[in-house]
Amino acid sequence: RDMRLSVDHFRQSGRNPFVEDGLDFAQAVDLVKEIGYNFGSFQDQECRGLKEALVAIEHRGTGRVRLSDFYHGGLGSDWQFSESVDYL
Repeated sequence: RDMRLSVDHFRQSGRNPFVEDGLDFAQAVDLVKEIGYNFGSFQDQECRGLKEALVAIEHRGTGRVRLSDFYHGGLGSDWQFSESVDYL
């Protein structure tokens, strides 16, 4: 549903409201570029947040994180694991 609303919003600025039209190839390319651009910035924010969290628990300036500290950070919702407890 969110994607459909995003597509509609993206297309709204360049379309005639009195003509019902489909999405042509050029519009599809523009849409995919826009989605990639927006997702990229979201991914960058997520990556920077994870880096900040890991740097905060770095062990004595070594650039390494103790495994116990890493798992403890996951419990505090700094990041989420999709793996089962048995797998971890």
